[in-house]
Amino acid sequence: MRKALRILALSAGLLPPLLLTSPAQANHEWPWNDIVTVEHNNGTKVSKPSLAGMKCKFGESATVCFKPGGDVWYVRDEQKDYRSGIAIWEDYNANGTIYRQGICRNPHGYYTWARCNKNYHEEHLIGFVSGESDVWHVQEMNEPWLYTSAG
Repeated sequence: MRKALRILALSAGLLPPLLLTSPAQANHEWPWNDIVTVEHNNGTKVSKPSLAGMKCKFGESATVCFKPGGDVWYVRDEQKDYRSGIAIWEDYNANGTIYRQGICRNPHGYYTWARCNKNYHEEHLIGFVSGESDVWHVQEMNEPWLYTSAG
C-alpha cells in the first residue's frame, strides 16, 4: 500500500523518483544512499517557537517543524531517555536528484527545543521525518515522511 501511494505521488509529480523505497523497509538504516555526505548539526537551545506557518511532524520520540523561506528546523525531544530527538532531512533538486541530506539534533534533553539554520535553494523539495538518535546513529524514524517546498 505504501509503495502504491508513493508511485501515485510520483506520477502526480509530488515526489522525486528516488523516494520509491520506504524508509521503513530500510530498517532505520539511514541514509540509504551515499551520493552526498550527511550534514550533522547540533541545534542551538531555544524557547518554544511559534509553529504558525511551519510544516510539522509529531512523533513519539521528537516533534520536528520546518520553517520554509527561513530554512530553519526546530526539534523538540519528546522522550526522557539518553537519546536525542532529531530531524532527518533530504534536499532534492528540481529533477528529483538528491542534493543534500542531514540531521538536526537536539542534544539538550527531554522537552527542550533546538534550532538548526540551513540554506536551501528555493526551488528544491525538502523531505523530512522526526526520529531519535544515539549521538549520530539513527535509532528510530517516525514515518511517514513529509515533503514541502524550500521556498
